[in-house]
Amino acid sequence: MVKLDRSRDIPNDVNEIKNALLTGPVSTTFVVRGGFSWNCHQGPMGTPNHAVVIVGWDDNLCGGGGWIVKNSWGPGWGDQGYFYIPYGSCSIGSNTQQPIYTSRLPELTYEPETVIFYVPSGGEASRILRLGNLGTGDLYYRIRLLKPSFQDEFGYYWFDSDNPLGPEYSWIDLNGIGEIVDFGGNPDDGNSGPMDLGFEFDFYGNSFNSISICSNGWASFSDGTSTSSYNRPIPFGGAPNDLLAPFWTDLDPGAGGDVYYYTNNAD
Repeated sequence: MVKLDRSRDIPNDVNEIKNALLTGPVSTTFVVRGGFSWNCHQGPMGTPNHAVVIVGWDDNLCGGGGWIVKNSWGPGWGDQGYFYIPYGSCSIGSNTQQPIYTSRLPELTYEPETVIFYVPSGGEASRILRLGNLGTGDLYYRIRLLKPSFQDEFGYYWFDSDNPLGPEYSWIDLNGIGEIVDFGGNPDDGNSGPMDLGFEFDFYGNSFNSISICSNGWASFSDGTSTSSYNRPIPFGGAPNDLLAPFWTDLDPGAGGDVYYYTNNAD
């Protein structure tokens, strides 16, 4: 006998119920009317009047997927006391609850906390992730790769230090080690370069080793003439292209301050 410490309400959503089933059966309710059968009965929605236990699922059941359910009518009914029902049929999934046994919960440990590595196009890479369980209950887990919402269709994405997955803020003051960028006689709308990077930089299928800097807050690997001060949406068919645009707006270094360029010839 196991003591139930508490329970958790599960929304009537197929994926939510599936996730809950990964830790064990869940209780639920549905509508039973005359003519109900145990093998993939398709019935209308309604007010639930019978409680059962969902023990699993099979996306190949009942034509479009269904639940595997334990009934309370004894082993002589259905498939040795079990029945199969399509997702959503007869309001199945209503009032679903997941039992919580705090006295025998798993406790996940993992090392390292962060796994970061670079995989070149067409290449492979591997890292070891060690999982442990310090709890008294069985641990069930799965690993999913989540695509950042700020990733574009080519697989590029950005992070800043405000994001939980972002880098730690690290500012390098170039005053004293950097080279002041000369925008000639028009610092308000100037473009200076190309400037040597000291290494190859892969960017959207091309490799670059130099960059040009515009006084309006952007830099381009290929455009050394444009001076656009209007920060258009990206991607945009017109110039400038092949650009990094952290401060793209109508700036004027001539009004005060300097723009610096520096490379460590490595990264």
